Amino acid sequence: MHLYHCLLVTLLIASTALAQESSKSEKWMPTTGPDFVVNFGDLSIGKTGLDGKTILLASPKYKAETRTRTIKKVSYTTETRQRTVRDKDGKDGVQDYTVQVPVYTDEVQQYTVKFPDGSMKLTVPIDQLRAWDLEGNTVNATELKKRLEKPTHVFASERDLNFGYQPMDPFYRSVFRQDILVLYMPPGASVNFAAKEPNDPSTKSPK
Repeated sequence: MHLYHCLLVTLLIASTALAQESSKSEKWMPTTGPDFVVNFGDLSIGKTGLDGKTILLASPKYKAETRTRTIKKVSYTTETRQRTVRDKDGKDGVQDYTVQVPVYTDEVQQYTVKFPDGSMKLTVPIDQLRAWDLEGNTVNATELKKRLEKPTHVFASERDLNFGYQPMDPFYRSVFRQDILVLYMPPGASVNFAAKEPNDPSTKSPK
């Protein structure tokens, strides 16, 4: 009985240790799905305007194109076949058996691809922007102007400013440059600027 109790205690300790180790190994897991990360369609190049009161944004415009492709599809059908088998008495007989046979067909599918088709250049008053770093820390106007003194990649989109940016989970954030900013602007806050704008952020490569 004493041996039984010792074995039971040993098993309980081992199972607890394994559970704790499993829990530790899962700490790398993200807490959100990839849909809560960022939209790469919002990726732009931002730069502080010469007047110090605006942010200039340059981003690609994308054109959607529908294409077709042919793929091979496989399905299976059941066939009954026969084979000759010898029984225990040494006599030959016919036996039915079934097999799954692959059937291949061609299927034409339509799909959509997007590719850059020109650019969109906007200017936005700084006082109409909200900005965060990828960790969700608010970036004020003074810091924003400083951080965008040179052309820099940003995620810029029109949003309801009553809703803040949801910080990116560290699992996804680790693959991004940590100086990238997220900018929200209300619909209608931006205006187009001329392609020859002296401080056009698209004329220089981002840092």
